[in-house]
Amino acid sequence: MSRKVPEGWVEYTFGDVLDFKGGTQPPKETFLYEPTPGFVRLLQIRDFEHDEKPAYIPETVRSSRCTESDILIARYGASLGRVLRGKAGAYNVALVKIMLLKQDIEPNFVYYWLSSEIFQSHLRSVGNRSAQEGFNKLDLSPLPIFLPPLPEQRRIAEILSSVDDAIAATRAVIEQTRKVKQGVLERLLTKGIGHTRFKQTEIGEIPETWEVGRIGNIGEVMVGRQRSPSFTEGSDFAYLRVANVFDNLIDTSDVLKMKFTDGEVERYLLRAGDILLNEGQSLHLVGRNARYEGNPSACCFQNTLIRFRARESTDLDYAFALMQFLFFKGRFSEIATQTTSVAHLGSNRFAALLVPVPPLEEQREIGRLHNSLLETETLQKSQLDQSLLTKSALMSDLLTGRKRVTEALPMAAE
Repeated sequence: MSRKVPEGWVEYTFGDVLDFKGGTQPPKETFLYEPTPGFVRLLQIRDFEHDEKPAYIPETVRSSRCTESDILIARYGASLGRVLRGKAGAYNVALVKIMLLKQDIEPNFVYYWLSSEIFQSHLRSVGNRSAQEGFNKLDLSPLPIFLPPLPEQRRIAEILSSVDDAIAATRAVIEQTRKVKQGVLERLLTKGIGHTRFKQTEIGEIPETWEVGRIGNIGEVMVGRQRSPSFTEGSDFAYLRVANVFDNLIDTSDVLKMKFTDGEVERYLLRAGDILLNEGQSLHLVGRNARYEGNPSACCFQNTLIRFRARESTDLDYAFALMQFLFFKGRFSEIATQTTSVAHLGSNRFAALLVPVPPLEEQREIGRLHNSLLETETLQKSQLDQSLLTKSALMSDLLTGRKRVTEALPMAAE
C-alpha cells in the first residue's frame, strides 16, 4: 500500500539509493574448526565477536575487512534481516554490506531504516521462500524509501542513537546486577549466613550444620508429557515447553495446547512455586530455569521440560535460588549428555545431583535475600522494556515522517 510522501521528503526506491555486497567466503578448511578469530559469521551477528589480531586471514578475504561505518545485514537463514554496524578488525563472512549510492544520505539514518518494521516486514514477505534462499537485489530494488533532507536525517539518527545509548546503559546495569546476584548466591550457598565452622564434603566445603542431599530427596522430579499425534483422547489443555522457559522468565506470548486426559492433567498440572528446567537445549542453556507463578492458569508441561516441586521440608524460595545457582555455575551442563545438536539434562541425572541442604530457617533467609536481588533485576528489566518501547515508537514516527523534527527536537546543522 502506498504512503503519502511527507512534505520536504523525496521518494526513492532501494535500488536508487542503496546496493549491497556479499562477504567473501574464507577457504573451506577454516570451517572445520571453531570460527576463525576475526571473522564475522552469520551465527555471530548478535555478539560480533572478533579478535583485533586474527591468527590467520587468507589473502582472498582481506577485501571483506569491516570499518566502523559499515552497515551489515544477514541475508538468509534464521538471522534474516538482523542489522549491525561494522567493527574495525573484523572481516565480513556470510553477511551483506550495504552500499550508499548517493552523497546526501546519512549512514546512521539508513541503519535505523533497515532495522525498522517498514523494511523488516518487506524482508519477511520476500525472504520466506526458504531459509537458505533469503533475498536478492531484485527483491529489494522496488522497495520505496522516503528520505528527508540530510540535516533531518542526521537529527533523526542522533535522536535514535541517544535512545540506543540509554538502552545500552540499562543493559550494562542489568548485567552488573546479574554478576552481583551470582556472587551473592556463590557466597550464600557455600558459606551460608554467619557461619564460622565448616566441613569438607563431596561437594566441597560447607557450613558444619548443613547437610548434603540429592535433588530427588529435597523435591519431586518429573519430566513433562510427550507431544504426539497419537494422543487423541482428553481435552485441549495449555502446556509450557522449552520455548516458554528462559532464565527467571516464563514467556506466555506463545502458549500451545494439546490433548490431556483427566488423569494426565492431574499428573502434569503445574502449581505455583514449581520450577521448570530446560531438559533439552544447547549445552550452555540446558537446565535454564524459571519459577511458575500461576500464569497461565491451569497449565501443564511438555517433556522438553523437567519439573522440580519442593517437598515440605524444603523452602520454595531456597529451591529457586539453588536452581539458579546450579545453572550459572554450569553444574547442569556438566552432567548433561550431548547428542548431535541437543544436550539433555536427564531427569535421573538431575535427581541424583548432590546439593547443599541448610536447615529450614536458613533456607528461608537465603531465599529471601535472593528474592530481593530478583526484585532489583525485575525493576531494571522493566525500565529496559520501557526504553525499547520508546525506541520502537520513535522509529515508527520519525522514519515515516508522521512526527517531524521540530524546535523541541531541532535538526542537526549541515
